[in-house]
Amino acid sequence: MFKITGIGSIAIRRGTTPTHKFHVSVPLDDVSALYITYQQNKETIIEKEIEDVIVDSAGGIIETSLSQEETLCFSSSGWDRLYPNQMRDGLVRIQIRLKYSDDRADASNVISTTVDEILKDGEI
Repeated sequence: MFKITGIGSIAIRRGTTPTHKFHVSVPLDDVSALYITYQQNKETIIEKEIEDVIVDSAGGIIETSLSQEETLCFSSSGWDRLYPNQMRDGLVRIQIRLKYSDDRADASNVISTTVDEILKDGEI
């Protein structure tokens, strides 16, 4: 297992377009496959692949952006509009998995963030 040693802001607000930068403790110059998985309520909401990210091998940074459509897939903390009697914590868990050209595979620690609400729903 490798560590995400530092992160830029991983805040998620529904309906916005955040960029997430992950600093990792392993070399990235020989990566053949990469996945960043965003889960909420034990369900995968977004999965980014190597073609969806920018890999800075020299700096050990993996960067990806989320679209308005993607961030609107998350539930914010508070009362869930689809299940009005259920309180949601808005917690999102994120993990990076890597595969190298020699078939070694590795996974990062899991990091967490919460999802903030917006007052006007939908894309703008």
